[in-house]
Amino acid sequence: GDGGLARFRAAAAALGGAPVEIGDAGYAFAVLPRVQLSAVYWLGDEDFPSRTSILFEDTAPHYMSTDGLAVLGSHLVNALLDAAPPHSGQTIR
Repeated sequence: GDGGLARFRAAAAALGGAPVEIGDAGYAFAVLPRVQLSAVYWLGDEDFPSRTSILFEDTAPHYMSTDGLAVLGSHLVNALLDAAPPHSGQTIR
């Protein structure tokens, strides 16, 4: 919901993410000199829950293996979770 969106925005900003216009909130992260990842939050509705995705530029596989990219994505997710402000009564990890 809106609480998750606010927490996502706060975490992304704390990590220095640059806002991008995708989803309900999106942020780009330059994780390596030629590799940029984006974290995108989509609000849910009555049919679908809210969700967040990590997106990779289509050129990323030219600079790093798929396994390496998966590790970078995982590190970004963990960093976002660690940077997210606490939410009363709910753990996110």
